[in-house]
Amino acid sequence: MSRKKTFIAALLILCFSVSSLSALDFTYDANLSKASDITLGLTLITPGILGLIAPPSDYVAIGSSYAATMTGAYGMRTILKQVIHKPRPYVGQIDNRPADTSEDYESFPSG
Repeated sequence: MSRKKTFIAALLILCFSVSSLSALDFTYDANLSKASDITLGLTLITPGILGLIAPPSDYVAIGSSYAATMTGAYGMRTILKQVIHKPRPYVGQIDNRPADTSEDYESFPSG
């Protein structure tokens, strides 16, 4: 591994080991959660809509690029959620807590 990649890896490990992320903790808000879901949906749909503007000969290249990107992003998010255990903002609260508590400690990274 090159020095640059080693430095970046060490920097990422240091950033995740120092828990300065607690400054970003907020209480759970159902309205913000719904806004997040809507934004996520729009983010997923937008490249498909923009892809329709492209010539039909580019559909396979655009589709495969989009599929590879989404698979990589989802895979990375899933792996990081299993490695980094950060409680969701509502953990410890009695009110406004969802009935499903299976993902209580899979808050970071969002997605």
